[in-house]
Amino acid sequence: MLLPSAYRPLLLERCLNSLFENLPNCETRVVVSVMYDDLESVKVVSRFPVVYAARVPYEYDRGAIYGWNKCLEQEPYSDLYSLGSDDLVYHAGWHEQSLSQLDGLGGYGLVGYNDTYSDGRVYAGHFLVSRNFLIDQVGGCIYPPIYRNWWCDREVSDIAQNLNCYAWAEQAIVEHCNYEFINAHPDQVSLDALPMHEIDHQLYLRRKAQGFPTTWQPILKRQP
Repeated sequence: MLLPSAYRPLLLERCLNSLFENLPNCETRVVVSVMYDDLESVKVVSRFPVVYAARVPYEYDRGAIYGWNKCLEQEPYSDLYSLGSDDLVYHAGWHEQSLSQLDGLGGYGLVGYNDTYSDGRVYAGHFLVSRNFLIDQVGGCIYPPIYRNWWCDREVSDIAQNLNCYAWAEQAIVEHCNYEFINAHPDQVSLDALPMHEIDHQLYLRRKAQGFPTTWQPILKRQP
């Protein structure tokens, strides 16, 4: 589980409570990355059995995708990865249902969670993904690091769908409490990310026309 957060201690605590209440007894390592000066979030993290990966304040401006890849650096040898965020609420059975769908793909590919708002048949906002898929198709990262905050989920979903290794786990309920979905006022973290929305959108369109080339160094590599 890769879960970056920034200056959202209350959301992070709700997310982690729901995660551990609905995580079966299995070997799942949870990597949480928060800003080291976000002291309230650091306190939250200390109360849960997670791997803590600190980020320095200037890294906040590098966006959420940087945070996910920062988490990935702490856990480079897992067979599977779950993409999480602090505004998620996990429901019973989410893990078992997503694993079942991945088994249906032969263990290779990407399985989207049902966030109860967006259409998982079109793209996966949060997902379970196999390590080999990330190495083969996403340049060895959880998300292409050239994005900042947006549209990268569309890219990896497009790639998986084009290869017929995409599934939507409709019964894997991982509610995404994003302000756009629940008709709430955005917090400062969301407002800080908004200027990158159209920039990332145009990047996605260019990359799609180019066939989503890999132009970065991988975090994950095949074991010798």
